[in-house]
Amino acid sequence: MLDNRRDTRREGRYEKVAPEANFPVNYHFADFVKGRYATTAAHWHEHLELLCVRQGLLHIYIQGKQIEAVPEDIIVINSGEIHAIPEKDDDTTYDCLIPQKTLCDRMAIPIENVIVENHIRDERYTALFQKIMTELQEMLPFYKLSVPIHLLDLVVSLFRDYQISSDMASDSRRPSKRFVIKKAIEYIQKNYAQPISTKGICEYLGFDQSYICNNFREITGTTIIEYLNMVRCEHAQELL
Repeated sequence: MLDNRRDTRREGRYEKVAPEANFPVNYHFADFVKGRYATTAAHWHEHLELLCVRQGLLHIYIQGKQIEAVPEDIIVINSGEIHAIPEKDDDTTYDCLIPQKTLCDRMAIPIENVIVENHIRDERYTALFQKIMTELQEMLPFYKLSVPIHLLDLVVSLFRDYQISSDMASDSRRPSKRFVIKKAIEYIQKNYAQPISTKGICEYLGFDQSYICNNFREITGTTIIEYLNMVRCEHAQELL
């Protein structure tokens, strides 16, 4: 299952996953995202992540694009994309599936080089997603064999049906301001326990304060100070 603790690695803020032994799929059910994990500060990771809204209205930021997803919508977060859920209503829940990169690599699925549309409304994919979650929840016989097969089928079908054209993909992965904001996130993750300020972060990055502040809010849905407070609260929760 997905462990909501965080880990900072070579490219920044990653979700730290704690998979079951010999099972290359991470997941959590809708009930898990209630309460203390109602919001998710901006981060990214090397894995592909799939969400399916179960109830309510989910507001999620992906690469600076705000998406409003309703029940049965699928959200695809591509490898390396900055994403955040800065606020969430108590009645909004969603399921999550993450095929580990090792699984995709083993099957030669190039998740680093293919960009899929982030917001998908297609009952075929919702049905397959829900079938996988049912297998996981009920632990049906041989589910550890069945789930990776169905999940790979889902991923490959998404690549075929919802892949973004090479020109659009190139634009969406263009470094510029997203690269700078990733560096800001890295800096905050490494120094959250220290007395840091917006001015200090901008000086470290070597960019004008208005440029950093405007782009940080655009991409993450929060201000730098709000994000810093979210990170500090997450770490305080872990200690508790």
